[in-house]
Amino acid sequence: MVMLSQEKPTNTGDQGNMKTITLKVGNMNKAQVFVVYPDSTIPENNAHFKLQSDKRMAFVNRQTGKGIITKKGCFFVHTQVPGNTVDIQVSPEVLAEIAACQPHSGDRIGSLGGVSVIIA
Repeated sequence: MVMLSQEKPTNTGDQGNMKTITLKVGNMNKAQVFVVYPDSTIPENNAHFKLQSDKRMAFVNRQTGKGIITKKGCFFVHTQVPGNTVDIQVSPEVLAEIAACQPHSGDRIGSLGGVSVIIA
């Protein structure tokens, strides 16, 4: 397991009404801006935060902070490629920052402001 070498996360705010967080975790050389996906409508799919940058995809357990991040590729399919993920561990402070960036039901997201998060 690659231990976390994280810098303090930065809530980089509003990118087209989409909250983002800047993180450096796992084997990353530089910090990257990640979008935090909203929860699924299926409760059992919500055990992990889902984060995506232009270059990486990550899943982080909400309770323990353990997770994975891709070495290459920013889509879900890249997490399924054998040997393409690195184990990560994030602190409770980072988990709180990620939670603060996650959209919730009723939030308006998107650069046009015309998309709403609806979680039934």
